Parts: sequence; structure tokens; C-alpha cells
Amino acid sequence: MKTMKKRIISLAMAAVSAVTMISSGITASAWDKQPIKYVDPTVNYRWDNEYKIYKIEHLTGDLNRDYVINVADYSILAAFVKGKYHGNQKIWEFGNGGNIFYQYQFIKVFGDINYDGNIDVTDLVLLSAHIKGEKFITDKDPYLAVC
Repeated sequence: MKTMKKRIISLAMAAVSAVTMISSGITASAWDKQPIKYVDPTVNYRWDNEYKIYKIEHLTGDLNRDYVINVADYSILAAFVKGKYHGNQKIWEFGNGGNIFYQYQFIKVFGDINYDGNIDVTDLVLLSAHIKGEKFITDKDPYLAVC
């Protein structure tokens, strides 16, 4: 079932990418790997050949991308939950007029501490407990697919 779901998601993303590429004038030879115009130096990514996407992989809870989970990450998540963090810092841009991904999208993936699909007070409590050393975050290998 999971494999089928991943395949359906992959096909849907491929269709959206194909329409984007056609409308932006990217040739068919570029459909496998879009050229990357910019990547923030703190972003760890890799090409997933099976799904034909780039995956940004990172530690859950490390929202400022310094590879340490601390009060700075808590401040970012608290502002995000309150709706006061806009995260307009660019972290990824494809060449040829392709998609741009911002810090906001990064936080929506790696700030979801309990993996329920929502960023809320529960995530703040879990991040706080991790920082205090009371209960540690278990990383389920999340990633942000960029295509």
C-alpha cells in the first residue's frame, strides 16, 4: 500500500513538473534533473533516482540549519506557530525559471516534531522537552521533496 501511494505521488509530481517544464520552455532531456540555480550552503540534499526528485534531508527540529537543536530553533518555531514568522529566505532555486523554495516550506517539514502534518503547540512542547533533555526527538528521516 505504501509503495502504491508513493508511486501515485511520484506520478502526480512528475505530471506537475512536466507541465511546468513545458510551459517554461525546458526541453525533454532536462526532465530527469532540473538545473539548480541556487542552494543555501546549509542545505543537505541528494537526487532520488527512483522518484526523479531532489530530497532535502535534515534533522527534525533544527530549523536554523546549524545542526544543533537549541533555543534559537524554539524561537523560530514559536514565531511560526504564532503566525509571525514569514520565512522568506530563499533556500533553493531551480534554473530556467523553475520553482523556488523558501525557509517557510523548510519549517513546515522539519518543524513538525510529532509528524502529524501540523505545526502547533504540541510541536513546541516536544521541542522544548528535547532542549531541556527530558524527552528526545526521534528522527523518522523526513525530507522535503523539491521538484
